[in-house]
This record gives sequence, structure tokens and C-alpha cells, in this order.
Amino acid sequence: MTVPNAATPSALLASLLAQLPAAISATISTSTRGGYLYEAYLFGVVLRASRLAGFSVAFEDRDGVASVLRLRGAPGRLPIPGDPGMRWTHAVLSCPERPALEVHTAVSVVGKSKVVHEADVLMLPQVDAERCRNFDLDPRGSDAELTIEAKYYTDAVGLGEGREFLGLSSDVNARNKMFVATLAGNSVVSLFAGQRPVVQYDIGVLPGRNGEASLLGIVQRVLRNYRSSRRLARCIRPPVRTNAGAPETSLLARYAGTSFAGCWRALRRRRRRRLAARTLGKSPAARGWRPAWCSSA
Repeated sequence: MTVPNAATPSALLASLLAQLPAAISATISTSTRGGYLYEAYLFGVVLRASRLAGFSVAFEDRDGVASVLRLRGAPGRLPIPGDPGMRWTHAVLSCPERPALEVHTAVSVVGKSKVVHEADVLMLPQVDAERCRNFDLDPRGSDAELTIEAKYYTDAVGLGEGREFLGLSSDVNARNKMFVATLAGNSVVSLFAGQRPVVQYDIGVLPGRNGEASLLGIVQRVLRNYRSSRRLARCIRPPVRTNAGAPETSLLARYAGTSFAGCWRALRRRRRRRLAARTLGKSPAARGWRPAWCSSA
């Protein structure tokens, strides 16, 4: 396993710039603080994995399409766009099957305990990011598709950092949570390997190393699972035609914009509960039941 050295910042920057279009310039340089340069490098790894998974990549800021890649150099909030002319940039990952995703660096997320944590790299649906921007909210950890905790250390990550990540994982209920480090001790690896459910981690992630290839594969799997997921596809069904020929209002259209719009089973359960509530307390006769001996006359 290679220890970060004086040449590592240049390699991290080169890896990031290789993922940017020629029309996009970057404000990041080798003088950027090591931890945030490492987050920018991981940002580039996510972009590379997204292209390999069949996603298109665009760069945007609060004003629209971005011409300069400007990533946060300190912990910040997603709804704060930055000063005019110096807007923070994020990546937009798009595919035809699913809603778009956004990728941010060094932003706050809210855990189940309502405590605010920092996500070094955050991937979440664009609709949730827009909600945060419109209402000045920090994204919920449960909305995230992927969070990455990055550790750029020249010494091995200790057991304390590993325990902190486990506590963070239990509070930030993202669908995929990863611990990425340049170096880690055997105690940390044993701690993660013994956890159930399985903890996703990758050690030795640096340009051109096996850890980078491993992380690339993990992020590709996350994106492919998202692309093939049927969380929303099941509720996109053609409307049912009535006898008169007019289309009946679908459950998706009826509850569009609500918290039930993402799960057609939840919509069906809600409809059944409403029907049960209408008949609750009524007599059997009022519910349409008649004894067998009662004549039709």
C-alpha cells in the first residue's frame, strides 16, 4: 500500500482534471488543502464511474450551467450557493430511466437524530436538492443515494475514526455509505469486516492503485442499481379506462407531489384505509349485507 507523498497532490489533481470537459476550468490546485483535494479527487472518481454506468454528466451551479468547477474548500450547506460570480459547482448525473442525481462535496446532512453531519461526497436525487435550495434546508441522510467519508492521512487511520464512522452510519441512513481512506490499520479493517449489516469501505484509494479500481466498481454498482430500481417505475402505469371511455385519474396523478408519490403500494394501502374508515361503525345492512332468509322483494 502506497503512502501519500509529495507527488500525490499533483496526481490527485490530474485525475480530477481528466474527468472535466475541455470547456470547464477548475479553481482547484495542488495548493488546496489535502483533505479537500482528496474529496475533489473522489468527486472525479464518481464522475468517471457514472459515465461507465451509462449516465451523462453536466456541471451546474445556482445560476445554471457552470463554466468553472468550483468545489467547497470548507464544510458548507447545500442551499448556500456562494457569492455571485463564485458559485459552488455540483455535477448532475442523468439517465433516461430514472430522475437525475446531483453530486456535491463538503455539505451538511441531517441524521435521524436531527444532528447535522458533514458528507465529504454526497449523491442525492435532484428533486431533493431542489427542495433544499428552495426552502433553505439541509438534505436528510435518508434522501442520499451515496455518502462517502474520506480520510486523507499519511498515517494509518486509527480505531477511533472507524468507530466514529459506525456512529455516523447509524444516524445518517443513506442507502449507500462508504468509508474511503488512504491508509488504515488492521484494527479498523477487522472492525468493519465484523459488522452486520456489511459496512462498505475501501482502503488505499489513490490514483492508479487497486483501491481506486475497487472504489470505481462499487460506485458503478450503486449507480446501476439506482438505474434499474423500480421504486418509481412501478407507479408509472397507463390510466385505467372506464366504461364511458374516459381515463380514470391514476393514483400517481392523484397524489403527485406528496410523500406517497414514490410508492404505489403505499397509495393502495392508503386508499384501502380510507374505504375502511367510511364503513367503520356502520351496521351490516348499511354496508350492503342482507341475511340469506331475506327475500329480494
